[in-house]
Amino acid sequence: NNDLKMDKGKAIAQACHAVEIATEKLLSSMFESTGSDQQFIDYHKYKISGRRKIVLKGTQTQLEEMSKQPDAVHVIDTGYTQVPENSLTAVAFYPSKNNKERFTGFKLLN
Repeated sequence: NNDLKMDKGKAIAQACHAVEIATEKLLSSMFESTGSDQQFIDYHKYKISGRRKIVLKGTQTQLEEMSKQPDAVHVIDTGYTQVPENSLTAVAFYPSKNNKERFTGFKLLN
């Protein structure tokens, strides 16, 4: 969430939290679902291909919109350090070939 003006370290930590949440949900769904194990297969492909992560800048409004997507996970900060409690700090998505289109218009965090 670029609107919060987090230091790069804080932003990276929040992105890592989002990835951790996405991974937990992905693996949990594998065990809970009675359908396909496709999410687990997709995660395994992601894992063996180098676990790429891309950190992009987004405004509060952009993150709120992205967090509404069904395959999104988000991080709400506890407010212990740089940002107010309950701030939306990061959004992550499961590894997918379809992610490229959804991120058009966002810039890399640098």
